[in-house]
Amino acid sequence: MHVIKQLTEKCQEYDKALYIAFVDYSKAFDSIEHDSLWRTLTQERVPKKYIRIIKNIYANNTPQIKLESTGEDFPIARDVRQGGPLSPKLFSAVLEGIFRDLEWDNFGINFNGRQLSHLDSLMT
Repeated sequence: MHVIKQLTEKCQEYDKALYIAFVDYSKAFDSIEHDSLWRTLTQERVPKKYIRIIKNIYANNTPQIKLESTGEDFPIARDVRQGGPLSPKLFSAVLEGIFRDLEWDNFGINFNGRQLSHLDSLMT
């Protein structure tokens, strides 16, 4: 909150507009579509053999629902496995691709000689 207060004060001092968005990432891993993940990994030039390995991990992700009897398997086309060692990196890769596509590099504020456009690392 200290950083937000400083940003607010600096923007007021220099008569600059300040827009802040807080994003709830509580269900974020569930929202990543696998096709977006494969596309992002390809754009990031991840070797195809590693993409194939990750695809195989996710291809075999078929849960069942058990009520009175066990139901049929059904495929999952969206989510990044929570708790998996790769999951944070995969999620971050997709987000970085989104930010790059939005061309947000020129947005942000110069704060003590540093260009800030994402405060997530400062908010922890």
